[in-house]
Amino acid sequence: MIQMTPSKKTFNPILLVILGVVYWLEALLFIRFGGEELFVNGNPWMLLLFVAALLIAWVLVKVSAIVGKIDRQDLLSAVAIVALTAMFLDGVALTWFQG
Repeated sequence: MIQMTPSKKTFNPILLVILGVVYWLEALLFIRFGGEELFVNGNPWMLLLFVAALLIAWVLVKVSAIVGKIDRQDLLSAVAIVALTAMFLDGVALTWFQG
């Protein structure tokens, strides 16, 4: 007797790339408009910004999992796609859009 198991639904990598672009643009705008006041030596808010960045990253992972309907076992692969997209865009921006 042959048993049919339901096929596992895989995640959509295109959606994850789009999420990576959106997250990168949000970070770009935050750094562009708030960077000169926030990211300076001796700023007492730097520790709070570091802790907030960890919390924001956790929230963005959860949002990506919900929007992309990612299973727990596929979450690492999905986060890697989002992060690699953002790192690729950082490289493009640093290479061609300096100034």
